Parts: sequence; C-alpha cells; structure tokens
Amino acid sequence: MQQPTLGCKVCSVCDLLNPDDYTYCENGCGQLTALPSTVQSLASFRGIAICPTCAGYYVHRSARETKVCKRDQTPLGMHHFRSQLLPVLSNPSSCPNCQETLYPGTFFCYYCGYLVELHLTYTNEPLIPVSLRRKGEKGYSMVHCSGLVDGGASFNFFPASIAYVLEIDLTNAPTISFGGVIPNVTSIGYKAVVDLLIGSRAYETSVYFSPNFFMSNGGLLGQTGFFDRFTINYDRANKQITIKEGTALLEERYIFCPVCYTETVSLAKGRTNFCWYCGCSLKIHQTILGNLTNGYPGEKQK
Repeated sequence: MQQPTLGCKVCSVCDLLNPDDYTYCENGCGQLTALPSTVQSLASFRGIAICPTCAGYYVHRSARETKVCKRDQTPLGMHHFRSQLLPVLSNPSSCPNCQETLYPGTFFCYYCGYLVELHLTYTNEPLIPVSLRRKGEKGYSMVHCSGLVDGGASFNFFPASIAYVLEIDLTNAPTISFGGVIPNVTSIGYKAVVDLLIGSRAYETSVYFSPNFFMSNGGLLGQTGFFDRFTINYDRANKQITIKEGTALLEERYIFCPVCYTETVSLAKGRTNFCWYCGCSLKIHQTILGNLTNGYPGEKQK
C-alpha cells in the first residue's frame, strides 16, 4: 500500500491498512468490512506502524502492545525499537547533563530525560527504529518507521505519504530542490517541523517530505536535524550503531533567563540549570537550523 487514505479499511484481525477498494485483507485474514473498520481519521489511532521489512502499514494502538507483521513476523512500533536495542555494558556513572547519579546500563536519564547512550543493531544498512509525531487539531498523529542514518544527506528526508498520515498540509511549506532520487530529475522537498522520537524521547526537528522520495519503510536521517543533535558511531564489523545526545552545548547557560529576564545564579562550575525566580530551564538548546533558541547577543556564557 503506497499511501493510506481516510477511506482505507483496517483488518479487524491483523490491523493492516488495506486500500479502500479491497474486499479481502492482503494478509489473507479474510473479508473486510466497510464499517466500523473504515478509517475516519488517522489521528484517531495511537499511531501507524510501517513494517521495516515489507513496508506494510498497520494500526498501532498502544505503546505497550507487542505487535508483529503477519507476513514476515517483523516486530512493529516500540516492539521494533526494543528488538534492536542492545544492553549498555558501560556508561557514565552520572548524567552528562544534570550530573545526577545513574544506575549502570541506563539508556535515558530518569531525572532529565537526556539520552545517555544507545546501542542498536542493524542487518544490512544502518536502519534504526524512529517515530515521527505531530500534534494537529484532532490530537497527535504518529508514524513508527525506520530511519537510515546517512551522513551524506544534508537534511532529513521522508516520503510525502508519511506527511499525509501525520495530516500535514504541505501546500505552502518552504521547499528545497535536491537530486539523486530519480536519475536526471530534480525533486522537490517540502519542509515541516515534527517531533522525532527515539524510543519515547521526542526531539523537535525539521523534515523534508517529497512525493518523489520512494523509501517505502521510512526515510533518511541527515546532517541537519539529526547528526547535529547526536553523536553517532558505527561499528560496521558487528553491524551496530551507537547514539549519544550531543554534548557541545551542555555547558552553555543563559546569563539572563529567557522567560523572566532575571539574572541567573553563577556558581564555581558555571551557571545553574534552572532560573531561581521562575524555574525556567537555562540550558541553551540547538534549534533545527543550528542556531541557539531564545538567545540574546552577549547574554550567553560558556
């Protein structure tokens, strides 16, 4: 199925999204009914999970369900993420961000949510399980898919079909021209800001969606919006990839709170993490364009 539509039919047995003109489920589950399995809004579900092997679209109802593709038994959604996750044999005894003491083998800091260290396996190419999420008028829409970690890509690129599932209107979106997808053809990408989830940790980033981008089970994770947010290491011999949250900006704090403009407290090791007056986080974050959010010239200190 190239792109789900609001008229597609959801199999009541395996949750596969079938084209609206199909009578029987593609997975061989039996006859499809028009109602109540017809999709009224893609945002009415917890999310859509794309099989990383066959690219089938499945309804994903809960983060706790251990759903697998009926065709090839490939894990889907959060189950897909857990299936590729390897234990961390050694990591810092404290969070690099908030300095709180952590238990050995911690993936995400349980105080501030910082991504400490992830080890993920892959088969042929460095594909990792990710999710794209967007909040619309009817709630959150989410797509669980795969991301090809590609240091040669300038930006994040995903097919326009995923933008449709996320109910993103690309009509007036900023565009970029790029090549390499179709020989001798310049393609157009439409920019949108979405949440990129690794596990359940969300990072706001920019994605270019294109109708000419034909990666059926996900998209490309490129320099701007991914590599500038994380430290990536490949172990090609063992087909493993390590992801750590970027540390270049960790020690930067605002001199003046970006919310209430109160001067922040300076300690021997640097500025504090939170404003003493209003509680705002004082960590300077990197935006999707590589700039510093809420920054004022001369008012940030390393």
